[in-house]
Amino acid sequence: MKKTFALGLLLTSLTTFGGDLKKEFNSNYSRMRIEKEAVNFKDYKIIFLRGIFNNFVSNLAQTLTRLGIPLPPGKYEPLVNDIKLLRSFGIDASLAPTKTEEAAYKNGLILARTIEKSDKPVIIISHSKGGVDALYGLTFYSHIHHKVAGWINLQAPIHGTRLADYFLGHKVLYSPLKFLLEGIMGGEAKAFEDLTISNMEKFHRINKKKIAMIVKAFPVLSVGSKFDISPVGLDLFKPLNQRSAFEILNRALIELGGGPNDGFTAITKTCLKGDYCLILDNIDHASLVVSLEPFHTLDLNKRTKIILSLLKMLKARM
Repeated sequence: MKKTFALGLLLTSLTTFGGDLKKEFNSNYSRMRIEKEAVNFKDYKIIFLRGIFNNFVSNLAQTLTRLGIPLPPGKYEPLVNDIKLLRSFGIDASLAPTKTEEAAYKNGLILARTIEKSDKPVIIISHSKGGVDALYGLTFYSHIHHKVAGWINLQAPIHGTRLADYFLGHKVLYSPLKFLLEGIMGGEAKAFEDLTISNMEKFHRINKKKIAMIVKAFPVLSVGSKFDISPVGLDLFKPLNQRSAFEILNRALIELGGGPNDGFTAITKTCLKGDYCLILDNIDHASLVVSLEPFHTLDLNKRTKIILSLLKMLKARM
């Protein structure tokens, strides 16, 4: 009974701008057989783009392993084990060689060059800031559109996030973040500045026609998520495996007026005009790409079933 209830919570979804996708996603997930569905994507190249800080986190995990800390291969490295599993089923999947701590316009160019080299139709799967990087690349390099079969955009602040606005508006918070990005991670502050609501609104306003061309060129499936948090005080009684690592950011974003969110991106900021938009419940900002035990998380098998369910939805629109 508990497992059935948990699955029901996972599959509950809301629908926003792109039509009612709830039943379709639920049906795909409940019937998903990974090995069987993987066959349908062997003729595509699937390129993943990761979010901000992901390269640093992966490098840190690898460094800890080299120092003798017994982390399983790919542990805490976003999308690394996910891609390995897809490859084991014969899918040509890889990470775009973006620098996740650098500006979106630079990573957009890297994505365009990666797509240019592909001899197969490309499916883009981007997460978080990776979605903004993908949007820049697809906006400024429209000559690659004919090579793109579709785009799945996961939890991206495609219209910005109030968290970025808040950090940039408070020097006591932004100064250490800037030092972290530039002094420790070897990136640049613009990587985070790109994610402010004002910057993304300006981007959409200036490039309105170019962005409209994207959703006409190939299907775009945007996926946001939200989760609820317990009232302050009551959350102390919940075990970690029922809590999200993003609870503090979730609460902060709500206080800032962002509304329901995944701990980084509000559900109202995650979809492109004219795309297909699906909002999932009870999934935080990391759950679709990495396991963060001891906090509540999705295992690799569930994440892969979700990705293939979304790929199936995308393929039905190609």
